[in-house]
Parts: sequence; C-alpha cells; structure tokens
Amino acid sequence: MKEFLNELSKEQLINLQNILCNEIGGDIDFFLFKIKENLDNRPTIKSKYCCSVCGGTNIYLQAWIDPNNNKYIEDTEDDECWCEDCQEHTKIKKINE
Repeated sequence: MKEFLNELSKEQLINLQNILCNEIGGDIDFFLFKIKENLDNRPTIKSKYCCSVCGGTNIYLQAWIDPNNNKYIEDTEDDECWCEDCQEHTKIKKINE
C-alpha cells in the first residue's frame, strides 16, 4: 500500500483525501479495501526483458531520474543490469514473443 501511495502525484493524493473525507464519511477500512480491490484487478504486465545468464526476470536497470519529482527521464546507455537471482551484474536480454 505504501508503494502505491508513494507513486501518486500530489493532485491524486488530494483527490483520494477528498473521497475519503467527503464521499465515504472517513471510513478508512472501506477506503483501503477499495484501493486493494483496484490493485488486485490491475492487468498483469508480461515481462519483455530478462537476465542473459539465468533467464530470470528479477532484474533492475539503471536510469536517469529527476530527483526533484522522481520522474523517469531515460535509461543509461549500456545494456547492463543487476540480476537479483544471479546476485551480479549481467547483460539485459530482450525476450522474444
């Protein structure tokens, strides 16, 4: 839940606060239930990239991020990634569909 709320913009947080206070009378349990229900119904995203060594999709890629608003700018120019399964830097590989 914390990760979900951290991803929201200030405007989205204000909208959620208004819904909580005005539309559902401050019932926090109902509010959290509805958020979880919406999170559970999100479509799953099929992985497009994997580790070139083990084939796992538990990988991280470096990127340029604006530190003032956490906005993604672009990936770094190399094709290196961190694989949590291998516990080392490997090359990123595109998964053929």
